[in-house]
Amino acid sequence: MKKAILTIAGIILLTCVGMVMAKSQNNLAATVKGHIQVLDFQDSKREFTKSDEILYEYIVKNSGWTEKELIEKFNVTKDRTKSFEIDLNDDGVNEIIGLNFASIYWSNTGYEFHILKKENNNYIDINYMPKFEPLKPMYILKSKTNGYHDIVLHTPYNPVLLINKDGYYTFSQSIK
Repeated sequence: MKKAILTIAGIILLTCVGMVMAKSQNNLAATVKGHIQVLDFQDSKREFTKSDEILYEYIVKNSGWTEKELIEKFNVTKDRTKSFEIDLNDDGVNEIIGLNFASIYWSNTGYEFHILKKENNNYIDINYMPKFEPLKPMYILKSKTNGYHDIVLHTPYNPVLLINKDGYYTFSQSIK
């Protein structure tokens, strides 16, 4: 009798977990349905681009280290930089969304994620995340907050929505 009750409880638990996971996937699917572009950092077939060069130079310039030190100490190299150009605020000027794989943080390896905006012939960071791991593609949505397209990205835990708040992209919510 105990085995039967435990089996039924296990089936009910698995059914509930499956329903929650399905609802989570449906919410994500509904959110990203209105996307304008998908960015896949896992694409290994792409060539080194001008935006990769800009991002790499930005990282070196703003790191507080020389390029040689970054390479020797943290393995920050050009070939570990990937980026995409997209006009996030529809002003006719592309922003750069990208990352560099390095061991610069807490003696661990990870990706340093940036969104760069061009301002007066220079670039400024309008989002920065150390230790971001691009597990799945990123979605640039049709929806906007404060004039900038919203972004869905995946963390190790769940997808999150980035919105622009006062000129800087911040986490808005987890998408469940």
